[in-house]
Amino acid sequence: MSKVLTHLHSVGLLGLFLLCLPIAAQAATPPDCLSREWVLPGQIPQEDRPAYTKSFNQCNEDLKAAWIDQMRADKLSDTSRMVLFWHNHFTSSIQKVRLPNLMWQQHELITRYAMGNFRVFLHAMAKDPAMLIYLDGVRNLRQAPNENFAREVLELFTLGEGHYSEQDVKEAARAFTGWSLNKQRQFVFNLKQHDDSDKSFMDHSGKLNGDDILDIVLNNPETAHFITEKLWAYWVGKPAPQRVNQLAQGFYQNYEIADLIDAIKATDEYRNRPRNQVKSPVELLIPTLVKTGNDFPSADVAKQLRRLGQDLLNPPNVKGWPSSNDWLTSTYLIYRQNILASYGRQYGKRLIDQHQACSTDALAELMPTPPLRKEFASRCPQKIVQWLTDPSFQLK
Repeated sequence: MSKVLTHLHSVGLLGLFLLCLPIAAQAATPPDCLSREWVLPGQIPQEDRPAYTKSFNQCNEDLKAAWIDQMRADKLSDTSRMVLFWHNHFTSSIQKVRLPNLMWQQHELITRYAMGNFRVFLHAMAKDPAMLIYLDGVRNLRQAPNENFAREVLELFTLGEGHYSEQDVKEAARAFTGWSLNKQRQFVFNLKQHDDSDKSFMDHSGKLNGDDILDIVLNNPETAHFITEKLWAYWVGKPAPQRVNQLAQGFYQNYEIADLIDAIKATDEYRNRPRNQVKSPVELLIPTLVKTGNDFPSADVAKQLRRLGQDLLNPPNVKGWPSSNDWLTSTYLIYRQNILASYGRQYGKRLIDQHQACSTDALAELMPTPPLRKEFASRCPQKIVQWLTDPSFQLK
């Protein structure tokens, strides 16, 4: 696969090939608000800005609700988890991008490639309009190179810290000059703004362009190791350097994400993982909503997630949301317990109203080491709440 992609890039057909690839997972139905034409706030007359801001904020919430609808529909499957993972890897924020249609377009792109080929994925994400706006790629001009985009490509998307130099960042920034958007906010290569002079990047010299930079880092085994290590931490948690090295070597051969996930889940380390990682807010709330049959509106769930620190489509910075124990601040823990208690009360009441046994069977698999499954003869809602607010329920 990698050789095919390299050849298509060399003959200028990679972009067309990317568009023709099948979608790996279906994204949610686009919200109705995307049918309107969105412009940047500076293009709105002063007197119309309050109404525009209100519409923008509402559309922002609609996007989040649509994503939550999709996660609830497929019960936060492995693919949905990987969509969430890649949103936290290729970070961007609607509060900076300010264009809901571009954020949704990016979400669909991530959904398309979440379990696909990382080489293809990286090339596509590097040309994503929302990403180019978020990381100031559109401001990267021949006479005034902007290093933000190049730096994050190297540090956060591919190689990781310590595997490139400051000079590599400067040279990569020059190579990415001219990557911009047209009036329709589609990716274009602006030749007039591209620095076509010779560059030296990681032992490669010549008239390098942005695609050349991406290919060079993809051909560096450190990229495969960086991604493998990050995915291992997500799925397993406990470091295992030798196993990660082994898996990274396999991943480097074809960059197939689904194959790597399968390989990780086939290891003894995964099967015997300590299950001591703290669930992110999404991992905590979405499966609980599904298992309890809760019909709580997704728009309200989005607000709960924001309150817990995981504001969808709006991570706090380029490094994404917190991870593991960082989720358990004293404030967040109180919020978590209160939200789970409300889910438990509603679930227990529904069981009573439907004359069903007050059982924990539906919830037990959400616990890393579930207590004995049992039915409660009395005080059903209170017992379900006690189950959901057990400390082990916070772990995965």
